[in-house]
Amino acid sequence: MSQATSANTVVKTFTAGGVIQPNTFVKESSGTVVTATVAGAAVGVYIGSEACASGDKVSIAVLGPCKVSADGTSAIAIGAKLQSNASAVAVVNVTAGQIVQGMALEPLASGTAVIEMLLAPHSI
Repeated sequence: MSQATSANTVVKTFTAGGVIQPNTFVKESSGTVVTATVAGAAVGVYIGSEACASGDKVSIAVLGPCKVSADGTSAIAIGAKLQSNASAVAVVNVTAGQIVQGMALEPLASGTAVIEMLLAPHSI
């Protein structure tokens, strides 16, 4: 369950605490990782090529370039600050004081798609 990533991506292996879809944000929960269902709560992105089950060992990108599912309800421009939403996908960061998960490296005019982002969590 792996996906090609850049040599510059920091990847850590965790145990899944539930089903996680590819290219979605995850958060830590009791020593495992689960889908991040709270906006801005993510610690990384599951970079597997297929959904995983609870107990599976999973590769999580924690820093650097990676692919992420994105929602272009508000258009995403290259360089836009991105955060996770309640569906564990990337959206344009519009809330001051929230955690920014990274920066868009590809645009998304509308709809949903997998885009490249620079994963670099920090507060704004």
